[in-house]
Amino acid sequence: MATSIAKFDDSIVPHTIVYESVLSGSNSNNAATVLTDVTQGDSGSLISIDINNAWSGGRIYFQMTFSSDAPTNASEPDLQIPVNASSAVRLVIPEGIPFTKLSMWCTDTPGTAANTGAPGGNVLATIITT
Repeated sequence: MATSIAKFDDSIVPHTIVYESVLSGSNSNNAATVLTDVTQGDSGSLISIDINNAWSGGRIYFQMTFSSDAPTNASEPDLQIPVNASSAVRLVIPEGIPFTKLSMWCTDTPGTAANTGAPGGNVLATIITT
């Protein structure tokens, strides 16, 4: 995984940007890998999600939990966004979705990470929180 985190401590709108450049099946059994607490313990509101499905092999399902300390492969997602092959999706949430622990994963079929495989190609995700 290649996760980058940038925190901006602005006096008007403090925010964090999380960028994940390899959100795909990189482990030996091609199972979805759950990235836990991607904001490193900071709670806040999710205000933007950008997902780029660079995989031409099919639709992916980007999934998140908003409050689990340690989601497992059996965790049900709080949010699931389908993205067609070789497509991108941007979701802007002006009011924000509150979270205490933000975790994410990506699968090639809807459902939990435990009963679904990971995409065969790269999926890029950028999230912005306040």
